[in-house]
Amino acid sequence: MSSLTVVDRPTAEDWEEIHKKAWTDEIFREHLETHPEQAVRDFGEAHGKVYKKILSTEGWVRPDYPYKRPPEGIGVVDLDRSHHDHIHGCC
Repeated sequence: MSSLTVVDRPTAEDWEEIHKKAWTDEIFREHLETHPEQAVRDFGEAHGKVYKKILSTEGWVRPDYPYKRPPEGIGVVDLDRSHHDHIHGCC
């Protein structure tokens, strides 16, 4: 058995290979979708690496989808048709 190298985290090249493998290996993709941290750890070990950290969420803020406010120049339309026979400006 070969020795494993301890590294801080997956590199950009590792993520690229993980992404490629997820597209070409259905079993790996399913493992990645159901147990992402373990799948990445397993990938690292298969490539001779042990990752100290897979992902740091420190300081990470989830972007709002959809936007809290529409971008400038884009209006909000009430799509609840129970209140309208016709949406003004449409059709």
